[in-house]
This record gives sequence, structure tokens and C-alpha cells, in this order.
Amino acid sequence: SWKPQPVPENLRCQPSRAFFDSARLTFPLEIRPWQDGDVFRPLGMRGKKKISDFLVDEKIPLAIKDQIWVLVSGNEIAWVIGHRISEDFKVTSATKQVIHFRML
Repeated sequence: SWKPQPVPENLRCQPSRAFFDSARLTFPLEIRPWQDGDVFRPLGMRGKKKISDFLVDEKIPLAIKDQIWVLVSGNEIAWVIGHRISEDFKVTSATKQVIHFRML
């Protein structure tokens, strides 16, 4: 089982770790391969972007694109796992509790 945690003093960003505002997540969460047509708001952007375009911009080789998975909250992509979280789920100064995910 999991339990939301207080906001850590130092949220160090690493590709294998992601921190989310627990109040913004809708459960149950789903982890699945990205699908053609998936969109999300990459952290730091105002608008939405197709994941296929995001992967091109990030220079992800075609050979490994089918190995990219996403974390889904409700019907929204919260994290392109190992690459970028969504602006919609980021930790802010108003965040009370965070959920920390780590790739193993």
C-alpha cells in the first residue's frame, strides 16, 4: 500500500523519478505503453503536445519508441515515464502532499 507524503525539502529531478501533487491524481492509476494519438502537457509548456511529437523533439530513436510507457491518471497522461511529467500534475507551492514514483 502507499501513503501520500509531505512535500520533501529537495525535489531533485531525475529521469527515473517523478513527484506528483497527490490531490491532482485520480485513482486508480494505469501504466501502459504510449499509444498513437496520446497527448499531454509537458512540464513547462502551456499547450498540449502529442507524445509522438514529444518523442521526436526529445530525439528518442525510432527503435526504442515502442518501449516508452506512460502513467495515466483518469484519462490524462501524468508522466511519460523516464522522460517528463505533465504540467497538470506538477508539485507547486500549494501542494500539501506528494506521491513519488521511481523506475526500477
